[in-house]
Amino acid sequence: MMRKIRRKWVFICLLVIALMFSSKIPVNAQSSFDQELIPPESSVTVPSETRIEESPSLPPLSLKTKAVIAGRNGNGRVKLGDYIEVEVAGLSNAIRNRSIDPQELVLFLQGYALPDLHGEPVGEDRLAFQLNRTDESQEVWNSIIGGSTRFIRKARVSVGFVEKQAFPTVEPAPTIDILVLGSPWLLIYIPFLLLVLFLFFRFGIDGLRDPVQEPNLDKHDQPFSLGRTQMAWWFFLIIASFGFIYSITGDYTNIVTSQAMILLGIGAGTGVGAALIDAIGGNKDNDGNVVISNKKEKVSRNFFQDILADKDGVSFYRFQIFIWTIALGLVFIFEVLKNLKMPEFDSTLLVLQGISAGTYLGFKAQK
Repeated sequence: MMRKIRRKWVFICLLVIALMFSSKIPVNAQSSFDQELIPPESSVTVPSETRIEESPSLPPLSLKTKAVIAGRNGNGRVKLGDYIEVEVAGLSNAIRNRSIDPQELVLFLQGYALPDLHGEPVGEDRLAFQLNRTDESQEVWNSIIGGSTRFIRKARVSVGFVEKQAFPTVEPAPTIDILVLGSPWLLIYIPFLLLVLFLFFRFGIDGLRDPVQEPNLDKHDQPFSLGRTQMAWWFFLIIASFGFIYSITGDYTNIVTSQAMILLGIGAGTGVGAALIDAIGGNKDNDGNVVISNKKEKVSRNFFQDILADKDGVSFYRFQIFIWTIALGLVFIFEVLKNLKMPEFDSTLLVLQGISAGTYLGFKAQK
């Protein structure tokens, strides 16, 4: 009997101990679990990028573009290469508080950021910028001053960080007048270009004539060559565009595009091919002189009849290459004047121009 009672009390004691131990496990387990997942408060670090109010890369809301000082006597009229000063309200306080680095600020024109035009502090709340056109900013400059139908292009001015919005501006927004054709080099280049063209048409026009001639035939009576004319067309067009862009922008790098070189190569290849066909196809006597059976066919009539007509009259293969050369040339000139850069033609247009040149050479060789 006593053994049964003892066993009963032992069982009850063990049950009570088990209940007490089990009631403490969740608290201890939770505490241990929390200690494993949550580090001590002193070891917790807040990433610097999450502290927006302390990040120098974000423009403080108190900064505003207030005014711009540019041009002689502050008339706001500038050209590429000139300096301008932009007044930003609250800039000096931000610099003194070290909440902003002025070297990180760039110039904005018409809402476009010029990523390599960084400002230099020059006075109370003022930054100085030089309007240079570089590899990084040439696309922006082309959008701003390219395609202007006037000599002066007005542009809104602001300041901000690269790849971010510009600071708000005080109304009315400060602006500058950019002299698109105000470069002094342009005033030298245009008369020089006109002089070169005059000398060419006065003394060098015979270089476009067909060298195949009848003995004792005057040089000025030789017909004009379509191949040589196309070669000269692309040469003068590209070299004149290069000088025009350089005289305005002052930047000679990355002006000539690969498409322009292809067009120049097509023109040169057409001229060389036509000359080889004439040299190989000419009939010669025992003394090596070229013999022309019909003098009328080889004597120049006028420029357009010489390049568009063969012995059978105006031919379509000549007309085709002439029209496509003029069309692409006009597009070339329009793009240079509009965007201040040589156009990048689609490969289909270049292939079409090459096919026209090949067709011309093929029919010329056959005739």
